[in-house]
Amino acid sequence: MKYFLSLSFLFLIGLLSAQSAYHQCGVNHEMDAQVKERLLANRAWAANNVVPRMDEIYVPVNFWRVGFDDGTGKIRITDILDQLCKLNLDYSDTRFIFYLNNILELDNEDVFLDPASYGAFLGSQKNGEGSDGVNIFVCQNAGTGGIGTTLGYYSPNFDFIVMRKQELPAPSSGTLTHEMGHFLSLPHPFFGWEGLPYDPDVHGNPCSVNTAELVNGSNCNFAGDGICDTPPDYLFSFSPMSCVSGCNFECEIYDRNNDQIFPHEENVMSYFDNCSVFEFTTDQENAMYDDQASPSRAYIRSDYVPDTNMVATNWVVNSPTIAQKYDNYNSVLFDWEDLDNASNYLVTISGSSNHEIIVEQSELFMTDLLPNGFYTFGVRAYNQVSSCSVFTPAANLIFTTGDLETSNNNISEVDHISIYPNPVRNGSTLTISLDLNTNIAMTTSVFNTTQSTAISIKQNDFHSGLNNIELDVDGFPAGMYLIKFDAGDKQIVKRVVVTH
Repeated sequence: MKYFLSLSFLFLIGLLSAQSAYHQCGVNHEMDAQVKERLLANRAWAANNVVPRMDEIYVPVNFWRVGFDDGTGKIRITDILDQLCKLNLDYSDTRFIFYLNNILELDNEDVFLDPASYGAFLGSQKNGEGSDGVNIFVCQNAGTGGIGTTLGYYSPNFDFIVMRKQELPAPSSGTLTHEMGHFLSLPHPFFGWEGLPYDPDVHGNPCSVNTAELVNGSNCNFAGDGICDTPPDYLFSFSPMSCVSGCNFECEIYDRNNDQIFPHEENVMSYFDNCSVFEFTTDQENAMYDDQASPSRAYIRSDYVPDTNMVATNWVVNSPTIAQKYDNYNSVLFDWEDLDNASNYLVTISGSSNHEIIVEQSELFMTDLLPNGFYTFGVRAYNQVSSCSVFTPAANLIFTTGDLETSNNNISEVDHISIYPNPVRNGSTLTISLDLNTNIAMTTSVFNTTQSTAISIKQNDFHSGLNNIELDVDGFPAGMYLIKFDAGDKQIVKRVVVTH
């Protein structure tokens, strides 16, 4: 039996302790029956086929940010990265490695508020843009009509997962781990008891229910969840008995053979909560491997191998500096050094306006900040698998903007501008090539990242056709620079990197 640790923060302990029978998975009995049917079908299929047991099984995941019609209300991208991190930690003792395939957008208020009523529509999205991975729709609600608050559910009819938005920011939440188990064919261990949890006053002690799973395993292949190394569980976590609390089951309950029942409180697929560890059993793992290898899961299998290297954390932020002021509020450059193994960077800018932007390069040029703004800046590096990294230590780095405006209007007389080499080595010559459709006078200026002081200014009369400018960058400190071309009230801004 393999174990995984669930992340937890002290401030969440009290909250999680309060979550009991009133917080549940939205997979009801009918849905669970479909999951169990697939598990049994997979078992029969695996018995007649050679199922490969690869050391690592890569599973692509598509996260859908669902919101109101105007695009508001969506889950933060940083919360998605946290959940991918949690998912991989929770499955770290299995062969599964989940990788971020896509972050997709869906602006639909009806779906956002009531996804369970739009299963067919979400299925069409899954079969369209999401056809190459496990699809997780993050919505405001995730209710499927059960009691209490539904945290998430897997839809066996349409083969996708829905998560309640409030669950993703909680790093100790195991809801997605649980729902992914359903996706991979694991039923609840208390299958058959969903509508009425065990109550000794109703069901007797010993339990008199003829279809209930037995401790001796004689009916384990078809009773309960159909998995033999998960012990009987009559949904004891929702029982009215006082001897059940959180992850503690201290009741003396007997099956109809008078064998005492010891449920598996720490099982991922159970409803016991607030356990210090959770686990899958060996038979549950094998069931998930069979499901992933089955014909119905061909769409999540490929030869693609994502980068699993850990992203470095040796941050060097060049701009903004501490308390830096950008005089030109609509022409702001953020720059940091590349980090090893990072394929993407998530930039967060909060304050007078809020922004989350994903870039592949270690820079971001912003034109839509507000004048006289007060902001904090942070950047987080990740790749498709390694998403556990925290924000740069400058996550709360403060900067401000002034009220000067840079015109970013295109200069219609310029057909094309190329700058090479870019990056350019300090001490070399930079060539700027402009292709013009008419004669024009322009000023060419080079600014450092603070954009407050021009390092070089040239006034040129350009002719129609190809024009070349050579710029000596000897003595330029390594970093990011802006090259601005001004023609009256029109301007074009280009970026160039100088290296040592």
